[in-house]
Amino acid sequence: MQFGDYKVPSPTGPIMPHASALSVHLGLIAVQLMFATLPIAGKLIYDEQGPHLTPMAVAAARAVGAAVALWLVLLLTRGPVRIASGADVARFALFGFLGVFVNQVLFLGGLRDTAAVKASVLVTTIPVFTALAAIVLRQERARRHTLIGIALGCAGAVVVGGLDRFDLGSRTFTGNVKIIVNALAYALYLIWSRPLLARYSPLTAITWIFTFGAMFTAPLGWSALVADAPGLDARGWWTLAFIVAIPTIGAYVVNLWALKYATATLVSIYVYLQPIVSAVLAVAMLDERVDARLLAGAALIFAGIWLATGTGRRSESSRTRRSP
Repeated sequence: MQFGDYKVPSPTGPIMPHASALSVHLGLIAVQLMFATLPIAGKLIYDEQGPHLTPMAVAAARAVGAAVALWLVLLLTRGPVRIASGADVARFALFGFLGVFVNQVLFLGGLRDTAAVKASVLVTTIPVFTALAAIVLRQERARRHTLIGIALGCAGAVVVGGLDRFDLGSRTFTGNVKIIVNALAYALYLIWSRPLLARYSPLTAITWIFTFGAMFTAPLGWSALVADAPGLDARGWWTLAFIVAIPTIGAYVVNLWALKYATATLVSIYVYLQPIVSAVLAVAMLDERVDARLLAGAALIFAGIWLATGTGRRSESSRTRRSP
């Protein structure tokens, strides 16, 4: 299951023996490298000094492109397509709305108004917010290390997002708020979708979720894309093609393959690569700065992720290994 540009898998067992460990590690590295390019490419296509696209146009291109690609993969691999019941159709529609439409519109809209490196750090708060939602909805127990992790993660989001300064007139402030609300929304999606995803293969579930997400996104975003497209230059078209092909289609397909063999703990470790790579690219390509406030906030968020999810997953993995 995917949130923002980070995916949390359901398997907790060890890497399966018929896939080499090296290929799985390389796949997970590739996934995070691809996801890390989205904030950079998004900022380039939002460049208001030249031909650019609106966030809704980019969201439509990304959702529709991913849906088409996932259907091709599903049909070529002859995976199961059928949805079992009308109730599940409604659930897939809800998750497509929350996990694709709301997720991408808020993330891409927030990215336009804030720094790429801040967006890449703020999106990693989703595991922390997922743990918080699970406790509020009484799906998990409120353990001390989890609560401390949630507090640290939220504090880090406040520091990175500048929420302590509370300036509603600032585009950067509103952009950061959109990224944070995106994280909260996707955390709810993760919690609510888990029972449904347990009954379907990952590829089938993600394909249907993106299909419904594209249905919600296209009516609003496609008109914006058609209106903005004539003004795009060659660089704009190449950037849009890159966004659809690499941090969307490429990342999802490789991630699906890697998640078949990797443990949840292993994947959670690799997510730390994403903001680091994004920060390096943002400094090199966008002339953004990494200041002490950003580093302090990132440290709080990473500590929060480790406490809120790492310890619990290790315990869950241990229980799984001990079970007959």
